[in-house]
Amino acid sequence: MKRLIVTAKAISLVILTSSPTNAAPYSYICTIESFHGPKDDEDRVDYLGNLAIRTTVSIDRRTGAVIHPVLGNTSHRTTTVLDHGDESWAFRVLSESGTTSDDPSGGNIVYVEVTEYATGVRKPFLAVDDGIAYLGYCE
Repeated sequence: MKRLIVTAKAISLVILTSSPTNAAPYSYICTIESFHGPKDDEDRVDYLGNLAIRTTVSIDRRTGAVIHPVLGNTSHRTTTVLDHGDESWAFRVLSESGTTSDDPSGGNIVYVEVTEYATGVRKPFLAVDDGIAYLGYCE
């Protein structure tokens, strides 16, 4: 019986925290609306930008995990939440993929910022990956 109660509490917690009305404290759901990158690399910028535009990005506020086919950082070696965000500060996360060698430096960098302090439900979103800036809104 005790095991059943513990299981029921765990399931209730998952349901409550995954509800859209309770998602904000733990995650962001963002939509990429535009992108910008260097003019001398237009083919790559257009290719990656068009893959990302009007897609949804999921960000775990606790761990900094970014779930997205272009901007995702879950395979990166290090992910650091620089600031968890509140009414005065933006949420910021930095990830570094590393290299295939034992050298601890180098690799791909992903920076994500959500302007948590912006008024309203929609929060401006910026992500920079491989020299391309992706812009949109999170809810």
